Amino acid sequence: MSSEQMQRKLRQYGADMAGISSRFDDDYDFYAFCLATFFEDNNFARLAQAIEAQDIRAGFEAAHALKGISANLGLTPFSSAVSELAEALRLPVAEDIQPKYQRFMQQLEALSQLREQE
Repeated sequence: MSSEQMQRKLRQYGADMAGISSRFDDDYDFYAFCLATFFEDNNFARLAQAIEAQDIRAGFEAAHALKGISANLGLTPFSSAVSELAEALRLPVAEDIQPKYQRFMQQLEALSQLREQE
């Protein structure tokens, strides 16, 4: 995918373009590498397993890690969804996790569109 295509997809997704430009010094090839690495992060699997097992602590740790990485990548909609989930999991007795997890999964699906080649 060309740099222009990547930027167009990021804008359509609602990414923080100014932040990305600043953090990555307009190097969209490096950004694409970091984004691909993000999709391979083991915290996605850890979070899914923790939600299934109702392991609040492990879920919080995985969500918190994904929140930080996605914020640094300027993935604002995803970062917002995972932040909501992390905050719900921060509580000793987490409530309303499933709706927040569903929003997280919806944003993950939208985010995965950035990976597809045109």
